[in-house]
Amino acid sequence: MAISLHETCLEYFRRRLSEGWKCISLEGYNAVLLSPDGNILRPVDFRNDVETLRPNAAGDETTLTPTAGANWEMVDEAVADEETTTVRSNNNAYRRDLYALPNHTTEAGTINFVKIYFRCWGGSDDAGWAKPSQKSGIVVTDGTEVALTKDTWVTYSEQWDTNPEDSEAFEWADIDAFQIGISLKAAFDDVQRCTQVYVEVDFTPPAAGRSHGYIIG
Repeated sequence: MAISLHETCLEYFRRRLSEGWKCISLEGYNAVLLSPDGNILRPVDFRNDVETLRPNAAGDETTLTPTAGANWEMVDEAVADEETTTVRSNNNAYRRDLYALPNHTTEAGTINFVKIYFRCWGGSDDAGWAKPSQKSGIVVTDGTEVALTKDTWVTYSEQWDTNPEDSEAFEWADIDAFQIGISLKAAFDDVQRCTQVYVEVDFTPPAAGRSHGYIIG
């Protein structure tokens, strides 16, 4: 998958099913997907589109330790490679990376929300914690802390309906300047890892000239 991918929500829905997600609700234009880990619910409106963006350069903060090479290259893969490429920390205070993103590739539309996904591993002795991070304009925002699962890779996510910089709806100019990232904190110096970070921009495209498929459950 490219670092930027534009899909209708029906295309997105079908791809997620091929990746092991399950559809747990389906009615009219609306469905709900459940992640393979069982901890992410993703409502889908088939009238919308999704732009998926993955890191393509370093952002404004680089404090985690990469397996090798550049930090952003450790978390940019479309299919998580787990231990092969990671950023990590064994510090008992939060350390944060931010990553730059490619510009959006879609036509104009109204952005409904952004959703950051991050796949992390808890330490082999003591699991730690993680937060998704973002930078919009000059404002850096950390999301909700999650307790990592000991010795297990799990994908987490957090959604923002408005831009933390101004509490207004996201605009495409915000997305083109957006940075995403991950913050890790260890327990008792055990090593915590992150192998994948990306963002979905869910938006309603212009009505003119568009026809979206949908399913009636």
